[in-house]
Amino acid sequence: MSTLQVAGCAKRAPSRLGQCSARVKDELLIALRAYLDSSGKLENDYMVLAAIAGNDQMWEEFEEAWDKILAAHTRKATYVHMREIAHQTKGFDGKLGWDDNSAFGLSNNCLVYMSHLDKKRFRLFYCAVDLIAWRKLRAETYQMPSPIDI
Repeated sequence: MSTLQVAGCAKRAPSRLGQCSARVKDELLIALRAYLDSSGKLENDYMVLAAIAGNDQMWEEFEEAWDKILAAHTRKATYVHMREIAHQTKGFDGKLGWDDNSAFGLSNNCLVYMSHLDKKRFRLFYCAVDLIAWRKLRAETYQMPSPIDI
C-alpha cells in the first residue's frame, strides 16, 4: 500500500487506482485505467474505445466487489477479458477447467454487478468508429484522419 503526501499529511488512497495517482488537497488529479483491444488493428468493422470515470471511493468499492466476484466464482479467475471468456482461451481455457457454464456464468455475474452500479457516481464515455464507412470515404478520396486519431 502506498502512502500519498496530501497538504503536509500522509494519507493512503483507498483504491488501487488511486494509489497510483497524484493528489492535491485530497482530490485525485488524474487516474487512467485503459483496456485497448485490437491495439491498432484496423481490419475489423468497428473500432470502439470506452472509459469509466469516477472518484476514488467509487473505485475502491468497485475493486472490492469485483475481486469478490472473481474469488467467489466456481472457477477462480484473477481478471476478466471478454474475448478470452467467449472463446475460452488463455486464462479461461477448457484445459484449466473452464466450460460454457463457468465462462458465461462469470461474465454474467460481472455484467449483473455493473448493471446495478449507481449511475450518479461515475461517468461512461465511449467512441465508436465505423471502419467500413471510414474506408469507403477514404476510397472516395476524402481527407480523413486515422481512426485512432478520431
